[in-house]
Amino acid sequence: MKKSLDFQTYLFMFFLDSLYLLAFLFIMPYILVRSILEPPFLRERILPRFMLPKKIRTKGPVIWIHGVSVGEILAVEAFVKELENRMPEMEIVLTTTTPTGFKVAQKTYPHHRIYYFPMDFSFLVEEMFNLVQPDMALLVELEIWPNFVTYGKAKGVLLGVVNGRITLNSFQNYQKLGFFFRPLFQKIDFFAVQTEEYKERFQSLGADSHKIHVLGNLKFDNLFSGNPEDLAWETRKKLGLTGKELVILGGSTHSGEEEGLVEIYGRLKKKFPNLCLILAPRHPRRTPEILKMLRAYGMEWILRSQLDKNPLSWSKPPSKILVVDTIGELSKLYSVATLVFVGGSLIPRGGHNVLEPAALGKTIFVGPHTFNFTKVVEFLKNHQAIEEVEDFSALEERFLHYLQNPEERKEIAQRARKAIQKSKGAVKSTADLALRLLKSTSLKKKRNQQKSLEG
Repeated sequence: MKKSLDFQTYLFMFFLDSLYLLAFLFIMPYILVRSILEPPFLRERILPRFMLPKKIRTKGPVIWIHGVSVGEILAVEAFVKELENRMPEMEIVLTTTTPTGFKVAQKTYPHHRIYYFPMDFSFLVEEMFNLVQPDMALLVELEIWPNFVTYGKAKGVLLGVVNGRITLNSFQNYQKLGFFFRPLFQKIDFFAVQTEEYKERFQSLGADSHKIHVLGNLKFDNLFSGNPEDLAWETRKKLGLTGKELVILGGSTHSGEEEGLVEIYGRLKKKFPNLCLILAPRHPRRTPEILKMLRAYGMEWILRSQLDKNPLSWSKPPSKILVVDTIGELSKLYSVATLVFVGGSLIPRGGHNVLEPAALGKTIFVGPHTFNFTKVVEFLKNHQAIEEVEDFSALEERFLHYLQNPEERKEIAQRARKAIQKSKGAVKSTADLALRLLKSTSLKKKRNQQKSLEG
């Protein structure tokens, strides 16, 4: 980190800071209004990214891994463990952008330093690099921050993208500003991407082809690999279920989707008295909004946070709707589901992770809007392991079909689980690549230091 910056780099970063300042001033009224209406917004989303902790000295090499939010933070769990096993002397520091990502990171990686990723102002980026002192900095999936990439490269830090992917929408947006982003993509030392198609997109945006490696999806290696029934038994016990219930679970749902699921549940409940509904919103902070909606429908509910004291309080007829107001439990809750709807897909939000319920051998449904998870949805479609529906009417029809046909339900669930089991291995390949490049870079630095001393 002793390498000094050249004038051109300083000039570019000053230019970026000026743009950021103008943008910040422009959105300041929005920040102030939202902070008044929603006080945690300023405290949890804005201020932490301007406040950096004190420096902690480390002895061994340091890898800085940045994941934007919950999905990216969880995606590298097995990868982090692999790196730790290979190099116990190495420290891994994680950063994230969102409050939920930060909470999940603290829970998932209790023995690691966890920070908020700084706003991309040069003075904050410089302080963060000085704080972490990384030998390598890894971006999970992709999030290009110009000052971060520019400063890291200028300081000789090895920069990489792991579990790389780029949606069609993001790809088109980067293309529009290709003159600006192309040099940034060229500064990154390596890309470990999920598919050949993603490789082509990264290459089109300026990444050198020899730096791009197609290694698969890290998320497959993170997925549950034990006996799903053991996990289901343990989870049922916590929820007060007997195993005889039929459970519809809406995972990572958004406004508009909960209403549709509640209406479907109300009608199907008349045909299947032992039917239960679990609503797990993408953002638990929306819980008051969901409870207000349930009141309007005349539905009874109970919060997941209340079940620790009395797990038998919701599943007994007439059953209440379980609203999940906790973080980090969705993967376990999927284990008790009979049918799973993954949200953000019947409204144009792009969908969410369908791999977790697939790994548990569940019958999965999504809407047509899965543009953020196109590849994994296509993957499951190719294995006939997921159902895509156009609207809530079609969803209700397919729910009814599978509730009436348990054998078909079992077959599609088994196909999903088998497809996942066959697709693991990206963690080892990605760790091999990262550590090989880290070792090679370290040797080069030592040689250069020796030459400078001899000179």
